[in-house]
Amino acid sequence: MERLKREQIKIKVKKIIAEELELDPKTIKENTSIQDDLGADSLDAINIALALEDEFNIKIDDDSVEKFRKLKEIIKELTRILEQQKNACWQES
Repeated sequence: MERLKREQIKIKVKKIIAEELELDPKTIKENTSIQDDLGADSLDAINIALALEDEFNIKIDDDSVEKFRKLKEIIKELTRILEQQKNACWQES
């Protein structure tokens, strides 16, 4: 189940990055550096973070955005944020 969730996140993140940077999603691998390999600048990173917020209905703080260097780091951080959000919802119930 957890693996499936991670794969779903990965597909969505790759799509968002590819759209923002006008790339083929197939060129984005787990260890791809968003800045070094794909040429994203700080504005691109902000736009990617905003698109991720919209896609996953979450708030991404500046500290998390700073961790968004590689695809695998983005997936890890999004998984953490989504898990936090899920736990917060359970606590409110």
